[in-house]
Amino acid sequence: MKVHEPVLLNETVNNLVMNKDGIYIDGTIGFAGHASKIISKLNNKGKLIGIDLDPYALKCSNDNLSKFPTKSYSLYKGNFSEFPKIIKKIGISKVDGLVVDLGISSYQIDSKHRGFSYRYDSKLDMRFDSSKGISAKEFLNNTNQLDLAKIIKELGEEKQYKKIAMNIVKYCKILKMNTT
Repeated sequence: MKVHEPVLLNETVNNLVMNKDGIYIDGTIGFAGHASKIISKLNNKGKLIGIDLDPYALKCSNDNLSKFPTKSYSLYKGNFSEFPKIIKKIGISKVDGLVVDLGISSYQIDSKHRGFSYRYDSKLDMRFDSSKGISAKEFLNNTNQLDLAKIIKELGEEKQYKKIAMNIVKYCKILKMNTT
């Protein structure tokens, strides 16, 4: 898969990699856009640790990094917030830098089968890892107005959170929400 070039890639990596034999973490490796650039700046002692929740993204990043020596990187499935546990498990006590590119990727929005897209009418899922937790469809069709309003207020920072929650719950009682 072609690597999407992240916004401000050179600026980010040039300000991140200060030690060519350092250890760096890409906490949201995706398709390895930042990771490829980071590894290309490291010498043979340097190492990149890539983390992502999305199993498909990890497979693609592994494919995209295959041009580099395998000892220059390692990949782990998880949330970027788990990096202390991951580095401890592999015997690393300190890292030289960390990059996280937060939010959903254009791939996730552009892919019908992921259930994030507002461009296509597809199965409502919205999970980074479809084997974990419940889908957005299951959540929306089974939640109550108070819980949904709280989520919209806290995570969406939306002023009309009560009205939005009321309308979603009302809609789901009449006609189940199944698609994006």
